[in-house]
Amino acid sequence: YLSAQTGNTNSIFVSPSGSDTNDGLTAALPLATIQRAVDFSAKFGPVLQGTWRVELAAGNHAAFTWPANLTSGNTRFTIRGPNAARDEPTVTIDGSLGGAVGMQFQTGARVYVKDVKLEGFTGTGEYGMLAEGWADVYLENVWADGNYFNVAARAGAILRTRYGKFINAAYANAMGVDFALMTLGY
Repeated sequence: YLSAQTGNTNSIFVSPSGSDTNDGLTAALPLATIQRAVDFSAKFGPVLQGTWRVELAAGNHAAFTWPANLTSGNTRFTIRGPNAARDEPTVTIDGSLGGAVGMQFQTGARVYVKDVKLEGFTGTGEYGMLAEGWADVYLENVWADGNYFNVAARAGAILRTRYGKFINAAYANAMGVDFALMTLGY
């Protein structure tokens, strides 16, 4: 079960072979989409107490948007794939499955993303990852390849990244505008 109490760890499992009618509380009964996991956790907000994780199974996943004004308490909300040890991640947020932004983090987000690849967001103005409106995002071993914008921060967002690769973007591999702060190798 999930409990939004300080000191509790809450894990939600997501797999491309899952179902959004599952509860997502075990790897045996995962949800199908990251969006469903994020929306489900939002029911415990707007401030999520305890530790929250979305555990991603290997494979291709659809894009998702973090709800505005959903934040975590004293810890970062974690979204992670299987440990890739700085190698290419086995989880892909795939633009061919729909959406113009692979991972979109909005006002209030305090998120840590690890071992995820972003690709297929190739249309003009599409993003592999976009942080905006004072979102505070850490990326570790996140790879973005061939998107129009690979990763971007704007409107006061903070984006920190280490390891990973941002390559072959049509417009920009990494971009910060409108009072955004970006650091490489936090």
